[in-house]
Amino acid sequence: MAQQSRNLPAAIRGLYGSLTSKTRTPSQSEASFNWLGYDSRDGKGERIIWGDRANYYRPLITPDGQQIVISDRQTRKIYVIKWDESRPRLLKEPGCATEVWQDPNTGKIWVYYQENPNDFHEAGFAISNR
Repeated sequence: MAQQSRNLPAAIRGLYGSLTSKTRTPSQSEASFNWLGYDSRDGKGERIIWGDRANYYRPLITPDGQQIVISDRQTRKIYVIKWDESRPRLLKEPGCATEVWQDPNTGKIWVYYQENPNDFHEAGFAISNR
């Protein structure tokens, strides 16, 4: 029998989209999702983190694991929501978050984004890690 690795994290947080509807038109295909999460530490099991159905770009979990950055593709708005299922807070519009990073010296969490989906120029701004 293989020995299990002792380098596994003590807790796991995961986030994934659950397809709720799909609309196809001649010019585009749109899907609506709910974002569900799982935290192995809290005993709540799988639950809805963000229940507003829309077409979202991939969610980004902040490096400290406490917040989730979500971008709405249709409205081009970037939101942050705490893992504890609080209401989302608008961070930026227009935009679509592409990456999150935490500065090891200051602890600030940075969100990198694109204002226009066809423009690959990225900019960034810091968010509170509270």
